[in-house]
Amino acid sequence: MKLLVQEVATDAQPFLAGDHSFWSRLEARTIRERTFHGDTRGSISIAQSYSTVAWIPEADGSYTISL
Repeated sequence: MKLLVQEVATDAQPFLAGDHSFWSRLEARTIRERTFHGDTRGSISIAQSYSTVAWIPEADGSYTISL
């Protein structure tokens, strides 16, 4: 975390982006964190969810650095 903090430019407000997604895991009997998730099309699935926060280093950049 210290290395990431050193790399994030502080001369301007950093732009951070968040995403919450899920992977359908219908047959995974050993994943206890499975929950029910729905998508924008109305379908529902049993899945494992995950979240990502990324730093966008340039206003018009085409890459991100996951935090």
